[in-house]
Amino acid sequence: MKKNIVLIQARSTSNRLPNKVIQEVSGEALIERIYYIAQKSLLVNDVVVLTSNNKSDDLLCNLMTDKSIKFFRGDLDNVFIRFRDYLKRSDNDNDNFVRLTADCPLLDFKIIDQIIEQHSVENNDYTSTDHYNSFPLGQSVEVVNIEKFMSIDINKLSNTDLEHVTTYLWKNTNLFKCGYVRFNNPTKLDIKKVRLTVDEKEDLILIKEIINSLGYKKNKLPDLNEILNFLETNKELIEINKDVKQIKV
Repeated sequence: MKKNIVLIQARSTSNRLPNKVIQEVSGEALIERIYYIAQKSLLVNDVVVLTSNNKSDDLLCNLMTDKSIKFFRGDLDNVFIRFRDYLKRSDNDNDNFVRLTADCPLLDFKIIDQIIEQHSVENNDYTSTDHYNSFPLGQSVEVVNIEKFMSIDINKLSNTDLEHVTTYLWKNTNLFKCGYVRFNNPTKLDIKKVRLTVDEKEDLILIKEIINSLGYKKNKLPDLNEILNFLETNKELIEINKDVKQIKV
């Protein structure tokens, strides 16, 4: 059985909503929530947060230390190198890493297992939820073969590749075997209008409404179908963050 490690990308220097990953909702910081979600996956062997060695992330690291959250500190801006430096560690014996971002506190952990399963069955180098746009924002999961990732020549990478870690893989399907998973929306909602990620204060307001209404805590983790059914019944909530612009990669 191949081993999979979740690596959660996190930093405090968000331009639009600084310190968003330590914002609390119902007594739990966003970074705590995504960490608990990742730990729930049945096919994951370990979970580590990858943050920066910049002093701007000291407060985040203090919180993670207090909460017994595993973390690694690396380059602030060159996130590709941050991932690679962690994976070079002698104690890393995993076959794949699962890349998550800390601003997705409503991720459905079952999707992590679904992506890992498809990655294994298809023997892919890269498998993701993203590229069909069938999932709402905030449900992004990427699984990457570590050997293939470590083989990438960093001199061939653009600044975008260095910042977003996996772009070189899915932009070069002639070099890497890539697979994607579609989501079957159980509602009549326009999935492209549903934002379950946190980039601005309006996003955080919506996240709080959902979490407080559905009672998501450490002992009750998010379920995407439940969230979408709730939003279909309460369509006015989608209006809260409808004007937030998503930055395209």
